[in-house]
Amino acid sequence: MSSTKIPLNNIIIGTSSWGSKSSYKNSFAVSKFLIEKGFNQFDSAPNYGSGYSHNILNIIGEKQKILVNTKFGQRMNFNLYEILKRIYRFNNFKSFINSNYNLYNSSKQNEKKYWQISNISNNYVRIKKHLNNCNIKVFYLHSPKSEVINKNLLDEFEKFCFLNNLKPGIANIDNDSLKKILFNYKNYTIQMSLCQYNDFEKQIIESDNDVHINSIFKLKYEQDKFDKNKYLEAIIEYFKNFKKIKLVFGINSISRCNDLINNLKY
Repeated sequence: MSSTKIPLNNIIIGTSSWGSKSSYKNSFAVSKFLIEKGFNQFDSAPNYGSGYSHNILNIIGEKQKILVNTKFGQRMNFNLYEILKRIYRFNNFKSFINSNYNLYNSSKQNEKKYWQISNISNNYVRIKKHLNNCNIKVFYLHSPKSEVINKNLLDEFEKFCFLNNLKPGIANIDNDSLKKILFNYKNYTIQMSLCQYNDFEKQIIESDNDVHINSIFKLKYEQDKFDKNKYLEAIIEYFKNFKKIKLVFGINSISRCNDLINNLKY
């Protein structure tokens, strides 16, 4: 790609719909298009895409070198509706069993032992196995409640990540927990919504944390400082010089790919 308004390294492709709203075939087509344009960073989680996002990325990783940021956590309801979604997008038996295991496992988030490092470690072994063709870069604690975010957990998780050549991260946390991380845990990558970023921009800029911003399109009409008529262009222009901030764009169609690419060009 020629000159851009923002480095491609600061753009991450969100895959929360890959395997659910976006079929396997469509997800492969989108990924091929994006990779050919130079994008190689993806954001995922075990339950993204009805539990199939990891499988799709791992298949892509067989032929292309890609970086994947993934997560542990994200409570899901273990119910018939979620199981039917997995049946509807059935691709192969192995991925189907794994998607339902992840669904059941995440429903236990309120159990005390769920957030113990031993359990996180065991789950990472499974995640790594199912993303064995990908380079896992950031490993997030996803949606932990404030009462489990304590010094012991954060210190142990940071140590665990460094031992496994991972960048420790935390995603989707409340404002009080965010303040705690920003002031005390500089090595953590924090994933947050654009709305939460706007509320804490001054503190974030003053901190040393890497920040990944998501829910950019989802919360479009809750933004006041970005032109709604040129929304994507305005977002990219605003963040183009922020070296420690990356933007996570959920992309699930070729038309959305073109929108992104066209707004990256001068």
